[in-house]
Amino acid sequence: MSKIHFGTVALVLLFLGCSQISGDGPASSLRLDRAEALVSDDPHHLPFDAVEWERVALPDAWDKTRPGLSGGVWYRIPVLISGQVNEPWAVLLPRFSMNAAIWWNGRMLGSGGSMSDPVARNWSRPLSLLLPADSLEQGEHWLYIYLRALAHDAGGLGYVYVGPHKYLKPLFERNTFIHITLAWVALVITSVITLVMGVLWFLQKKHLELFWMALAGLFWSFVIGNQVLKYPPVSHYYWEWIVFSSLGGFTVCLLMAVHRFIERGNEHLERAIVAIYVLNSLLALAYSGGNLVIWFNFFHIASIALGFYMVCLCLWHYRQTGMIKALWMGMAISCAMLFAGHDWWVTIHAEHLTSLFVMQFGPPLMLLLIGGWMLMHVSSSLRSQEQQRLEAEEKVAEISIKLQQESKRRLELERKRILTEERHRFTRELHDGMGGHLVALKSMLAEKGAEADNAPFSEVLDQAIRDMRLIIDAVGDECDDIGMILGLLRSRMEHELKAADLHVTWNMISLPAGCLLREGSSIHLVRILQEAITNIIRHADASWVEIRATEFRQGSKSMVRIDVADNGEGIVQKNSRGRGIGNMEQRCEVLGGQLSVEGNPHGGTLVSLTLPCREL
Repeated sequence: MSKIHFGTVALVLLFLGCSQISGDGPASSLRLDRAEALVSDDPHHLPFDAVEWERVALPDAWDKTRPGLSGGVWYRIPVLISGQVNEPWAVLLPRFSMNAAIWWNGRMLGSGGSMSDPVARNWSRPLSLLLPADSLEQGEHWLYIYLRALAHDAGGLGYVYVGPHKYLKPLFERNTFIHITLAWVALVITSVITLVMGVLWFLQKKHLELFWMALAGLFWSFVIGNQVLKYPPVSHYYWEWIVFSSLGGFTVCLLMAVHRFIERGNEHLERAIVAIYVLNSLLALAYSGGNLVIWFNFFHIASIALGFYMVCLCLWHYRQTGMIKALWMGMAISCAMLFAGHDWWVTIHAEHLTSLFVMQFGPPLMLLLIGGWMLMHVSSSLRSQEQQRLEAEEKVAEISIKLQQESKRRLELERKRILTEERHRFTRELHDGMGGHLVALKSMLAEKGAEADNAPFSEVLDQAIRDMRLIIDAVGDECDDIGMILGLLRSRMEHELKAADLHVTWNMISLPAGCLLREGSSIHLVRILQEAITNIIRHADASWVEIRATEFRQGSKSMVRIDVADNGEGIVQKNSRGRGIGNMEQRCEVLGGQLSVEGNPHGGTLVSLTLPCREL
């Protein structure tokens, strides 16, 4: 609410400040308020000998003294210089309409533009010209001014000032700033707001209030342009029609924007107002007979009525809903109507050639206030949408990652399923085919008798059958748990170890559950341990063997050490290592581990295998 109070106070102070600006000149200059006037359409020849001159008081407003006049009027004013002039002098016309040319003692000084069609339009543009230095002697001088205006252009001449240029220049610059420079600033502000709202509406088409505010700003740009444009791009009549139509179009578009801004539309009312506006504009263009001012008075009255309607609607909506933006818009429109009410009071009760008109500044300020609120609202909406977009993108990315992970998981499961089926098929064929042949061959040897002669063959067949079963167990079940692999190896080699009369100790107490090898590499561990135990049985001449498994940490990795120790003859020379140890080392490399085979000085051999555990 503090922002609303600050904006209201600022607008009221600006309005009061503008209303206090007057056209009074400096005390050291001559303010001429008496003249003689002569109606004439000849702007080139001074009517020295004319007898139709009539005395008039300045300001001379044609709508009161010469209603409906379209053409020109000569003014002549005697100027008495009572002393010696030692500095540049000038003549200043603060307010006149539409164009003026100035003569001093019959010498033309200059003009405000073209006197022929199209006539230069100087609604509020002051005119200041230097007087010739050689014609400022003491005595009476004659100042001639020719004024040209078209009908219904509010033609007229305000006060005329003659005096030192250094005193009149500040007055000229002040009037130029107030009436021209500020009008250009208002036009630029209106155009920028219109462009920004138009672009935002193009990007966010759901915010129709931006479209209507942009269109209202476009209409008002023509109204302000009428104050600063000297030569319109079309004829006087059509330009006046564009300006008056723009005034009505601004009000209609503002109504559309208000309805959408406070979300309180009335479709039937909107259609009726648009239809009346379009119909009245077209009728004025076709049947006005050149007098657009009278025809468009209807627009002025309707605009005031719609302004009160919009203010009341916004305030009522604020009271019903507490919506701050409704109060803000109502106050902004009230400020614009305050400016318009000032100009209406000046037109009815004051002299327009000496008063300041401020209505052209009201709508730009209103557009600035409402547009700023809308921009903040749209900016907040865009930020919210951007946040939602980012959140949606994050969710999509998260879902995409999950889908990819799920896809990888499904592919991995499918791969495992296919691999398991293939392993089962392989082991089944191996068991049913090769296993059946080996068992059949053993039966045939048993049937022939002579067990002593067939004993070596039977022993080899038994070893082959046990070896085949061990392979089937290692490959077919796809077990990567080290503890289960050691247990499987124990069950398959128990008979062979007993037959060798070896005392076997399996020490796996310090091996926790869940120590896994690389996937699909269990056969290599089985073969390494099988080779180590087989070497003990065949070559070590040992009486006991110990198989020990221990888990430990190496940095951040979990490792397993498997030792196979015996009390046999041991390995004395490295050169005595055969092909079996080489195969063990190759398999250990596949497992990503290290293998060491060392002879014990006190007898026996120690085979140590260090392997990394796979992380789940």
